[in-house]
Amino acid sequence: VDGLLLDRDEPQASLRAALSQRGIRHLDLLPTLRAVEARPDGDRHCYLLRDTHFNVRGNDFAGRAIAAWIAGWSDMPGAR
Repeated sequence: VDGLLLDRDEPQASLRAALSQRGIRHLDLLPTLRAVEARPDGDRHCYLLRDTHFNVRGNDFAGRAIAAWIAGWSDMPGAR
């Protein structure tokens, strides 16, 4: 849109703030996905082509981030 600057991070920041304010535990995967190393063509290739769902690579990175995040919960049943 002409003359309109959009903040791509604003939706994530607003959601994080709202969840935190309500004491809701959450994980924002956007930083994880942005940190994925690009392939030789310059793309990270974490989503299915012309789709918003993760592909195998995206699921791998997201799954590892989620597992690490959950592993850090000290109040989970069976946590040490």
